[in-house]
Amino acid sequence: LDLGGTFLDLAGVSRLAKGMTTMSLRRYFGWAFDDDTPNPRQHVSSGWDNWRLVVKWLPTPTPGEDGGADDMTSFKLICCRGRECPGSPPTALPYKPGGRHQLMLYDTLRDPYDQVPLEHERPDVVRQLVPLLPKGWCR
Repeated sequence: LDLGGTFLDLAGVSRLAKGMTTMSLRRYFGWAFDDDTPNPRQHVSSGWDNWRLVVKWLPTPTPGEDGGADDMTSFKLICCRGRECPGSPPTALPYKPGGRHQLMLYDTLRDPYDQVPLEHERPDVVRQLVPLLPKGWCR
């Protein structure tokens, strides 16, 4: 979570531990002390052990229509590395033994319980979200 990065930034810590991807929210809250403070991300990321995830609002136009501001949804991409994701829903495609990762995509508005995997139906969304994961995850 970026709260940790914000507290570390406010305490004057400039070097984060290896693997930390947190960012300061100082500018978002109007606490910027200089112009070098980066803007907050436009997505949420988290992770623990062998999984990382990213959540982002993206347009979801109805086929044949241009779509508008009302045609947005929140997608969640989960990547597990080296073994099956702990607590994977029964509808998730199983991890292939010997595979590099397990990938799952869900629409958090229409499917709040992660029961309808979308990674094969929406490869366009997967392509947009994978680069937002930390380096080495599902790339």
